[in-house]
Amino acid sequence: MPAGPARAGVARRVVKGLTSWLKGALITLAVIYVVTGLVLTFGVASVNALFWRPGSFSDMVQRTMVADAARPYGLVPDPRITPEEAGRAFAALQPGGRRGGKFTFKAIADRPGVPWRTWKLDPTLFKDPRGANWNSSWNGPSAQQIIPMVRRGLSAKEREVLRAVATAPVWRDYDLFARAPAADLVGGQFTLPFASDATIFEMPFVRFAATKELAYASVSRAAWHLSQGRPDSAEMVLRATVTFGRVLSDNATMVIEQLIGNVITGIGREGLVQLYAATGDPRGAAIASIAGKAAVAAVPNAVPPLAIRALGGGDLAADRARLLAIATSPKIDRALRYEALRSLAVSSCTNVRELLTGPNAGVRAAFDQARRDLARYPGEVALIDLIAESLQRPEALVGGLGGELTPSRVLVLAGKAYFNPRLASCGVMITSRGRF
Repeated sequence: MPAGPARAGVARRVVKGLTSWLKGALITLAVIYVVTGLVLTFGVASVNALFWRPGSFSDMVQRTMVADAARPYGLVPDPRITPEEAGRAFAALQPGGRRGGKFTFKAIADRPGVPWRTWKLDPTLFKDPRGANWNSSWNGPSAQQIIPMVRRGLSAKEREVLRAVATAPVWRDYDLFARAPAADLVGGQFTLPFASDATIFEMPFVRFAATKELAYASVSRAAWHLSQGRPDSAEMVLRATVTFGRVLSDNATMVIEQLIGNVITGIGREGLVQLYAATGDPRGAAIASIAGKAAVAAVPNAVPPLAIRALGGGDLAADRARLLAIATSPKIDRALRYEALRSLAVSSCTNVRELLTGPNAGVRAAFDQARRDLARYPGEVALIDLIAESLQRPEALVGGLGGELTPSRVLVLAGKAYFNPRLASCGVMITSRGRF
């Protein structure tokens, strides 16, 4: 057989094979995108179902307004305290031994002692005829009962417990943070830059119980001063707790931080109500009137912003416009703006076009603006960048590619095969609904 025709035949078979492979690849790619897009857009209905819960965030706005009403009862900020110092102080208040996964916590060389986390107290102490004598949220006297108990009289052992609480080293960093004009929470806790394979979904958040227990303990700290005949010192302690919560809420980059801040302010406010009642201070009635959800109606601008109240209506385009308005508004709480950015970052999952090409111009502009006017410190810029890259590392969402070939890992492999991590990330988040 002549060499020329043979070579031509081989060439035709190669071309035919490549053409067939290309057609198959294009069909597979089209099916994956179309099916995934339909599932993400119509099957799940909305990014709101997974990442934005309008009812709870609307409630957060109201809670923050109530907490803000107590701000005049707090401390005056000390301009000498830098945001970096405040961030380090807050990090020192978190329990040791925290694990951050791909995030590295900064080392705390002089973490202050917190004696009540390790002691075992006599259960017969602080008995109160009205009910339980211990607060279930921390290993110490009830924050709701301890100040009235001081007026009824304490035993020597009970006063010694209060003294140990009031003189604990932890109040050094607590009071510093409470007096800070601003705080760099991200830079104070984490080593920068973040790891190249870190994702926003894995970022550790503040320890709720461990942070809140400091506020409960502060009421016992105030009770100690009151028992020693120092009502003014007791008041300053509780005012510091009111302000501690506002500093945390004002500088939060996560809604959980804002929630904890509001709770802490509420504990300090209730402590002041009890102190003023115990000392006959007429300010007690005024501060008591701002407590509880019922007080929302008395707070100026008590109705949450329209963009927040209207979220979750089912219209994806309208919800995205509202999220853009929240993310870019300087009048919205910082934590909610960061939360809106988190939702916008994954909003590409709601349509096929952005699965292919990435976030649209409006979303990109919102992130650019956030880097300019929301981020104040390098850590916050790094955080915004991390949020913007939410869909770029799907393998991190499923723990790598090893192990059993689950649907999530198949999606990750598909994303790698077609050089589109967004495809995989969106699919993983849908198949793992509720995890993120």
